Amino acid sequence: MTRRIRTLAVVFTLGVTLFGATGGHAQTARTRRLMQDKLAHAQHILAALTTSDYALLQKETLALKKVTESPQWAELMTPSCGRIRRTF
Repeated sequence: MTRRIRTLAVVFTLGVTLFGATGGHAQTARTRRLMQDKLAHAQHILAALTTSDYALLQKETLALKKVTESPQWAELMTPSCGRIRRTF
């Protein structure tokens, strides 16, 4: 069970990180804040994975997911980003 959670967390983190890195539009202050939040959560997820801190892993994975489900994040979705997102 924990191995499955760890694998899903890694795949999710990499997918979200790569998805965020592919945007071709200019970064606004709001975009920058979302990306900084996303990066901070991704860093905490990786730290939790390396230390087997499953409570932190769950907390940060849910927090990262919440960022990507926010209305502000939805505004950043462009057709090209949507195609990339669907490949994951």
